[in-house]
Amino acid sequence: MSISLRATRCRMMIAMPSRHATKAALRRSREPLVIPPEGLAEMPSLGHSIFNDRGWRNPVVGDDYVRTEWQAFSSAPGCSGTLARVVLAAEGAFKVSSGESFAMVADPQVALELAAGWAMARLEP
Repeated sequence: MSISLRATRCRMMIAMPSRHATKAALRRSREPLVIPPEGLAEMPSLGHSIFNDRGWRNPVVGDDYVRTEWQAFSSAPGCSGTLARVVLAAEGAFKVSSGESFAMVADPQVALELAAGWAMARLEP
């Protein structure tokens, strides 16, 4: 995000997001956080949490969502961490990774369920 500086009445400079960054963020706010891969109606569950602190997302790179990557994430006050990642490779297979674990899977349903299982395992103390 680029930052422009603006003078205040106290003659201090404060950082302001650029118009381009603001427009991109506004456009993204109108889009869904995650879109399942083609052929799937919904994303697998990451278990029940009373805090609603976990879910799926397509990551943001630059100004746009990357709709060929899905991340299982967990959030806490002040931070968010990726538990598992699924990436659609050029050859049509899905690369699934979580920590030290890695797999290549052809079926999107199996790939996302594997990622959800690995993510749930990382959530357990």
